Amino acid sequence: ANETALHQLAKQIIAEECKILVPQRAVSLFEVGINSLPKETGDKIPKWVFREPMTVYAQSVELEKHLEKFTPDVLMKTDRGELLVEIFVSHRVNDDKKDKAREYGSAMLEIDLSSFSEKPLSSDELRNIILNSEKHKRWLHYPVSCEVLDIAKKYYEAKIKEHGIDTAE
Repeated sequence: ANETALHQLAKQIIAEECKILVPQRAVSLFEVGINSLPKETGDKIPKWVFREPMTVYAQSVELEKHLEKFTPDVLMKTDRGELLVEIFVSHRVNDDKKDKAREYGSAMLEIDLSSFSEKPLSSDELRNIILNSEKHKRWLHYPVSCEVLDIAKKYYEAKIKEHGIDTAE
């Protein structure tokens, strides 16, 4: 029951406030096609940040709106396009739904409230997580242009060279 209430309350807060703080969006080495580095080497290179954390304001919010092939928990329509929000309390978004969101083309964010399913969380604490915190949030899909990927790749190539890392292996 707490799980359902938490899920419902999170959606209600977004619908009432018509805004959400979204986390930064970094472009990974993998996204630009550099996947030959050992993980520990890649971890030494700072991520290239495409967007800093920011509050996204919605012109409208729809809950459980059925789209082409799936139904996100929240659909926010903003001046930058649509943002899909999933609330994770007991079930993460599965790969099938992520794939459908990618096909649809809108950014998709997951708010992970699973650690609060058993312990109490006040509505003010939940409101703070949604409106003011990057914690408990991750991008499931955030489309970036080829131009952005090219810039990120040049950044990573320069960092690899700067660190004297040999990628020819």
